[in-house]
Amino acid sequence: FNSSTSGIYGPTGFLYYGNLGIGIQHFSGDFDLEFPGSPGDISADRTDIDFIISYRLGTVWQISALYKQIEFEWAQTFKVNSEISGFGFGGGFNKVFPSRMVIYGFGFYMPGLEFEQDIESLTSYDGDADGFWFEGGIGYLVPEINILARIGYRYQTIDIDAESNNWNEETDGIKVDISYVF
Repeated sequence: FNSSTSGIYGPTGFLYYGNLGIGIQHFSGDFDLEFPGSPGDISADRTDIDFIISYRLGTVWQISALYKQIEFEWAQTFKVNSEISGFGFGGGFNKVFPSRMVIYGFGFYMPGLEFEQDIESLTSYDGDADGFWFEGGIGYLVPEINILARIGYRYQTIDIDAESNNWNEETDGIKVDISYVF
């Protein structure tokens, strides 16, 4: 199936102590599923949660580990609950220029994800998944009030291999965030 969304929204928090950082992102929203041969789109609820641990390598570069969990549910003829979860690794950069402009980018590879799907009380599927996610953009730092505003582009794709239920989950679009910087 194909999916599309007008956006998923939610809070993001990241805290550094020296070179070590820990963060969480929690996004939720609605998206539409289009199944081949189906007369119309099906609306689904989606929640993404990311736990990230990072280590800074100097002032610009960082390496990271990730735990990702995606939950979505919809009803076609039957109620369907699905979950993708597992670990990944990656890295990125964050450069603040003297003009207070910021450029950033990062990516994660997620080779060991698991997929589970329950279709009401009729049947369930499970399987393996893998994918990647990258994000990049620009921002502006206002140190007088400790605010960082960023706008960028995020792309995520996950391939799922679950018995007879193989498909690709893809999310992309503009990402805007405003952060309080300690």
